[in-house]
Amino acid sequence: MATIGKINPSFISANNETTIALANINFDFSLIKVDPPAEFIGLGNSLSTTRRESAENGLAHTTARKLGALFEDVVPEVSTLVKAYGKRVSEIAASEYNPKGEPQKDGFFSSLVGADGTSIWAAATSGTSAIAVHLLACLLARNWSGSQATAIWSELVIERQKVLKKSANEGEFKGIMSSRIAISRTELADWDASARAWLQTADAAKRRQQTQYKLIVNNIGLAVDVRDHVYDSVSDPLVAPGGLVTIGLQTEVGSQDGSGDGIYWSLPLGNLRYYGDPVQSVRYLVSDASKITFTQLEIVALGSLARLWKFRQQDSRLIASFIVHLHAVLQLDPEPKANWCVYLGGFLNGALHLLDASGLDLKEAEQLFAYSFRRCNHFLLDKTEKDEKLIPPLFGLGLLPFFISALLTEEEKILMLRRFAQNQGLKNEQFVIRYFHTETLNETEVKTWEYCSVNPIDQVGTKRDIDGNPVVAALTYRRWVSTESIRNQLEREGMELSLQDEALVDWDQTERHRYNTGADAKNYRPEEKCSCYLEWRSMMCGGEYVEDIRGSKYDAAIIFNTVSWSRFQNWDSHGYTYVDTNWQDTTTDSIPDETLFAGWTNDYEHATQCIFVCGDTQSAAIYTLQEVGIKVAAPQPLAGIVDSAVDMEEVVTALQNLKLSPKFVGECIENSTKVSLQMNTAFLALSYGAATYKMLPGALIPLSITKRPICQASWASEFHRFIDRWKNRRDTTFSCMLYFLSGGISLSPSTFEYVFAIAAEDSIYASGLLLNDPANRKAENQVRRILGNLGKAGIALLVSPKDPLIREEDGREWKHINHNTFDGASSNSFASSSVHLSFTGYEQSVDTKNQGARDREVYFLESRLSLCERGKWIADLDVLGALARKGSITLLPDEIPCECSAEEITSFLNSAVTIDSWLEFLDPPLGVGVMRAEQNWIARLAGACIGTQRKLWTAVVPSPPACWGCVRRRMGSISGDGGQIVIS
Repeated sequence: MATIGKINPSFISANNETTIALANINFDFSLIKVDPPAEFIGLGNSLSTTRRESAENGLAHTTARKLGALFEDVVPEVSTLVKAYGKRVSEIAASEYNPKGEPQKDGFFSSLVGADGTSIWAAATSGTSAIAVHLLACLLARNWSGSQATAIWSELVIERQKVLKKSANEGEFKGIMSSRIAISRTELADWDASARAWLQTADAAKRRQQTQYKLIVNNIGLAVDVRDHVYDSVSDPLVAPGGLVTIGLQTEVGSQDGSGDGIYWSLPLGNLRYYGDPVQSVRYLVSDASKITFTQLEIVALGSLARLWKFRQQDSRLIASFIVHLHAVLQLDPEPKANWCVYLGGFLNGALHLLDASGLDLKEAEQLFAYSFRRCNHFLLDKTEKDEKLIPPLFGLGLLPFFISALLTEEEKILMLRRFAQNQGLKNEQFVIRYFHTETLNETEVKTWEYCSVNPIDQVGTKRDIDGNPVVAALTYRRWVSTESIRNQLEREGMELSLQDEALVDWDQTERHRYNTGADAKNYRPEEKCSCYLEWRSMMCGGEYVEDIRGSKYDAAIIFNTVSWSRFQNWDSHGYTYVDTNWQDTTTDSIPDETLFAGWTNDYEHATQCIFVCGDTQSAAIYTLQEVGIKVAAPQPLAGIVDSAVDMEEVVTALQNLKLSPKFVGECIENSTKVSLQMNTAFLALSYGAATYKMLPGALIPLSITKRPICQASWASEFHRFIDRWKNRRDTTFSCMLYFLSGGISLSPSTFEYVFAIAAEDSIYASGLLLNDPANRKAENQVRRILGNLGKAGIALLVSPKDPLIREEDGREWKHINHNTFDGASSNSFASSSVHLSFTGYEQSVDTKNQGARDREVYFLESRLSLCERGKWIADLDVLGALARKGSITLLPDEIPCECSAEEITSFLNSAVTIDSWLEFLDPPLGVGVMRAEQNWIARLAGACIGTQRKLWTAVVPSPPACWGCVRRRMGSISGDGGQIVIS
């Protein structure tokens, strides 16, 4: 192992007289390289040329050598670990998780594609101590954020230099040399960034093992034993003799901070900010250091929503089923509104994953749900805001009135109300169901109110028991239906209706008056001690009782000719129903919604009024009645009688069996989400994020983002105002991505007006405009994730220079400019063109409202998008200026089929010349020039950019166009004194 301590140049003498002089030598650490361990060779061979150069001769190598020299004396014996690590990194480097850049696929970013193994190879070529320090970098990157890890490194270096200076004062040459090593904070941040990027690639490659590990540590509460100072905590030996890990884990049994939330650290970070006391920072390995996919974030959102709606943690699969089946029902509406499903977009994939996952994936999903249920109560709603309302449970479908209204048929409404009544213990003696029935009679729609019992009633047969008492034959529900509607049903089925003594009679005890309801109302019985009774007979068809009324197999019918009715007090074995008008409801807060009684009179003194209890007054509801002396028409639920919440399982079953109206369900979502602006915004933000991350497979999000309300994101604040057109903005998409990537940094979409890509950790997120043919109209709204990075710390927002340069032609190559007459033939004359990404050196920090922080979190990085031909620079391109700004270029689509004549085609061909080289493009013709770059999206994109930058009229046609006559028509009149570029 080559180290500073072993350097022994012939001109150095180790005597005390020369020690101080030698210490002033400007030592170049990049000059020292060692052969890497054999286990790391596979990694080195897989690195791109750029990364390998930086690792062997650049800043990465210098940083590795410096850190290795600083900590050489405190690094334990790790030879076995180094061998195992080398095999593992080479294995990962040879896998699909380390792709190679392809110019035709990755364009400007092809040289940056691949896993970032720069710091590993730099350490491997710098000695064993440097590899050990790299492993420390991985440990810190695993547990701390980028700025926190950099602060820890800074303190480690400062404290280590103090120790070495002390040994230097004692005359040790190595101490003198090492104590003078200078490592900038930027170098430390980049060192951490490289290790951090590698970890994400390694985690993806070893996902199953990582999942198993997290499931274990998430179930224990352990605090890492730390010292009062960062240096003392980290510099303690990590591996004890015998290879046993002794990192000082200390169980905090019963601790609210630790128990059940995994391993956690707590360190005072003195170098995190410019001013103030050390920042006491606590990091949980699972919740703070973990990264999750967007689908997993949706599971977290489901858990947060379940808690807000006061469901149980055990209801994870049930609420997932609700979301999935709700979305399926909405798809059945023939004319659905776009915003109905938008509110579900941020939960749908997570719900599907919860239902479909198995094994480790299911266990991980359930743990995420449980975690969010415990700790993410503020993710969808900022509870610090006063008077902020909740969206009703299940978008209102968890409330009985809305659920009843959503049911498609009256039979389903009745069945639901009966189940509800039984669950609530409601009795026939006190409650009745009224429902609205619609029947078509003689092509005319007739609507009537009908009634039914809430519970089944004993139906007495003709048999008697041994004591002579009537035997109850069955329990049968009762229903009061319209004579005309049921007769129409039976006639359609070819059945005859036989009724006896069809009558409805009201008898007043005091006045002893009889009120007829029809010609058949003749058999009132004054001897009965009641004010009103109904005598009924079961309907008979061919001598058989009619037990099936409109699909209800357990209802026996009672026929009436009026919709008037009263309170039911008791039932007797002879089929009489008595109504006691002397009964008074003691509920003082009740307000009746309608007066209904048998035999209407103008005397309201003894009227029995129907009091709404629960359900939907416009379709089906449960009622009770009371006598009142005045008529009041304002309805409201009867307070204190029943809880009108519907069980979630009931709602899910109805959705699953398609028993709910898609239109009404959609309206419930639309109206309920207006109740809470915060939750409305949160739902839309999640939906937008889901649509964005659908384009970014493999992209990860810090789990720590769930600790802050998503409704506070600036990019989502106006979503509720323009919900129908929110997906067509590149700047909003980048703002959304930054928020999730960074763990909550919220920047206005206007910040991203000129940003064409974002680089963070192991990924570059590039606008589709840079990676597609300029004729692709969908590219503006697309973003693609490229596995690769810039090797720099922080989040870089890539922007083009203000006025990109283009090579000026001085006329010396005029012999190579032909501009031949265009014959209509297509070809690719620009096969040797290539594009590249480089940096001008200009960087500008973005204000993230984190005053006093030493490290920049987000910054603009001025970047050149260069076009070259056979390695020779042609121009720097402004892609956004050419394609994203209106009016820059003209897209000429094909018209198929067309009716162009031969004369029109010939007219275009006679007026156009060819552009078959960049020399011919940079010195364009005065008329129409056709750039021939068939199926070469890179050259076509570069041509569109240069044309607009040179302020030439530039049009892009499909490659190749179907008809040049159509192109001629779209161009309009062709002027002979102005350059017009057609890119084909």
